[in-house]
Amino acid sequence: MNTEEIAEIVDIEDKIDDSGIVDRYDLFVSKSLGFIEKCLIPLSREQEYLKETVQYLRAYRQKAVDGEQLKLYAIEFNKKLLDIPNKQEKAIAKFIYWFVNEDFLNGITPEWQQDSSLSYMLDALYEVCDDLSLCKKFCDFLLSEQS
Repeated sequence: MNTEEIAEIVDIEDKIDDSGIVDRYDLFVSKSLGFIEKCLIPLSREQEYLKETVQYLRAYRQKAVDGEQLKLYAIEFNKKLLDIPNKQEKAIAKFIYWFVNEDFLNGITPEWQQDSSLSYMLDALYEVCDDLSLCKKFCDFLLSEQS
């Protein structure tokens, strides 16, 4: 990522923050899951598994899956996808991994975390295509009235 791209990614993060969507956390998570389905899963070789993952996350949000089950799912997700050698696939998994984290889904930021979750997420999106296209698409998706 060059200096201009870093500045642009900061602008994208600011635009999302300024919109207030992150303050409406349920909407933020819901739209993010929609973005995963519409924009990330089609880029993956693991489409069926990722579709199942999104459904599992929705089940958690609807209280059909409890925190312990989600933790076990996160461990399996980590084993299955985060260690794969394909760079694009790994970046997609890195973005989605935020959502299989119970604390993240509940809006809890760990004390050790230095940057905002959003900045890490945008970084993962950048890594998918080695450009800002998905970061911009994510911003537009979050800020659109109908996603």
